Amino acid sequence: MGDVTSQDGFGPNLNN
Repeated sequence: MGDVTSQDGFGPNLNN
């Protein structure tokens, strides 16, 4: 879970 476009709060990009 959490790839470079992740918006789940676990990826490199925390767009949440």
